[in-house]
Amino acid sequence: MVLNKIIAKKTASYLLQINAIKLNIQNPFKWSSGWNSPIYCDNRICLSFPKVRDFLTNSIAEEIKKNSSEKFIIAGVATGAIGIGMLVANKLNAPFIYVRPQQKNHGRENQIEGTLNKDEKVIVIEDLISTGKSSLNAVDAIQSNGAKVVFMIALFTYGFEISKKNFENAFKDEQVNPKARHIALKKLRPFILRRLKADVLPQLPPKQEQLFEFKLSEAENELYKNIAENFLSEVLQDSQAFSKRRLDILSLITRLRQTCSHPALLPEEFKGKNIESS
Repeated sequence: MVLNKIIAKKTASYLLQINAIKLNIQNPFKWSSGWNSPIYCDNRICLSFPKVRDFLTNSIAEEIKKNSSEKFIIAGVATGAIGIGMLVANKLNAPFIYVRPQQKNHGRENQIEGTLNKDEKVIVIEDLISTGKSSLNAVDAIQSNGAKVVFMIALFTYGFEISKKNFENAFKDEQVNPKARHIALKKLRPFILRRLKADVLPQLPPKQEQLFEFKLSEAENELYKNIAENFLSEVLQDSQAFSKRRLDILSLITRLRQTCSHPALLPEEFKGKNIESS
């Protein structure tokens, strides 16, 4: 959920201006979740730009004021949200803590750094949500210490369905504090909406296309016809097939494209590996 669309668009613009959003198709980035992705949003770069960090600090502080009138502690999720979390806490004159992914194995062996007492109310600040696991880990650590998470604000979210499911699944247990469940499902509000293709296209370089024509071999051509004809013979028997079997039609298109690229890409039952490609 976007708290403020104007703030969201301006934040997205700033992230692009300071080159916080990285793209690398050849060598994908490995996220903390273990995923490999061609995109990486490094919000920590914002701290190096006073104008950007002031805008984010003031915007988050104002949204917190609108959504909470109680006394609270600001918690930053380590390490990405420590900087911005501390700036927000300073702006609101609120205590600050930060939450590690796990306990240290030396010193005082803390997972939460700072003073946190039982029943204190906490607002969590996260820099980025992908799968939501690091965010939930921080919430669990705070609530395990007897405190109560009021809500969470994130600078950026990829908008993945898995993050929503992870939050929902985490709070299905009846033993979870009902208020905490309500907070996670109703008040967890990512700070930026995932950008739409229409918003991004004007900023991309002109599209370049090259066309190469290749003829299919006789064996490839025969396989192509067989796949298409076998499917169409089924579809044409039902006048409602095109509306009821859209996924099957998409699957057919994929099979035909695989045949044109290289028959070996087809599933084993098509025996495409035995066909020499043109």
